[in-house]
Amino acid sequence: MLVLAKPKLVAYLLASDFPSENPRTQTRNFPYTKRWHSFMKIRTIILTLGILIGLISCAKKNYVVCGLGSDMNLITLESKIIELKRIGIADTTLASISGKIYAKSINKNDTLTDNFAFTNIWVRDLKTDSLIGTTSDSKGEFQFTIPASEYDLQVQFIGFNNLKVKNVKVGTGDIISFSAILGQGNGTTEYKWNQAEFYNNTNK
Repeated sequence: MLVLAKPKLVAYLLASDFPSENPRTQTRNFPYTKRWHSFMKIRTIILTLGILIGLISCAKKNYVVCGLGSDMNLITLESKIIELKRIGIADTTLASISGKIYAKSINKNDTLTDNFAFTNIWVRDLKTDSLIGTTSDSKGEFQFTIPASEYDLQVQFIGFNNLKVKNVKVGTGDIISFSAILGQGNGTTEYKWNQAEFYNNTNK
């Protein structure tokens, strides 16, 4: 009798108090299982509410890079050309364009102007519809070469007003200096090419 009682006692403990060690599938509803299901439901609800609150907060911001520019004022600033002119002619078949891009933004009550790194600067050939361009370096500076033609010149960066200059005529070997300021916003500031001369605005 004593020999038979021990296996029965061990089997009872394995089946009830240690369900994870029982090789058979457990069908009982243990108290901890109910608590776990309740915890998972509450966790799902909290995560869902957190996501909804985050989406609503971003939707209220007009600033494109929502979440990257914390406390960024929503005032829109116009993008401007600082300089766009021919500074020389080289003995080559290609023209070159170089310069510097700045960023202008408002943070609380301060207007900030700084070098604009990794901005996209490109031209679209109005005859062939081909695109040529580059990105500014860590100091906001850039340089690239283009064939002689007529172009639309554009500077772009997410969260700032695009700058576009239409119908820019470039001759063979032209060395062109182009600098500009991109103001915060979501639109486009557009200029039309003046055939008599390059733009030159010294106010920054």
